[in-house]
Amino acid sequence: MLKIDDLRQLNPDELAEKVLQLKKEFFNLRVSAKSGKLEKNHQISDVKKDIARVLTIQNELAKSTGVKAEPKAAKKSPKAESKTADQKIEEVKKVVQKKVKAKETSKEEKPKRGLFGRKKKG
Repeated sequence: MLKIDDLRQLNPDELAEKVLQLKKEFFNLRVSAKSGKLEKNHQISDVKKDIARVLTIQNELAKSTGVKAEPKAAKKSPKAESKTADQKIEEVKKVVQKKVKAKETSKEEKPKRGLFGRKKKG
């Protein structure tokens, strides 16, 4: 469990790193809890509270200095995001086209069936 006084002595970059570290720890605890390996369930709530403490200190610093500390990995250019979105759209279009082609070929190959799944006469 982290102490507020210790967190207040950290600079904004260290706080951002601490948040990332705690979020990774929280993820690992959730995974181990789901798999049944976690013996001390209170650790999850302790880590959540620690994350909240660090974020509170970050917000206090942001209000006092006017600069918000964000983790470096979280910053992305909008151009890169739109490019990946366009790529995703193209991938989805290709998948849909493959499915449509598969349905068209499967309709031709299947024998006609009646209401109860039997072959129609004639």
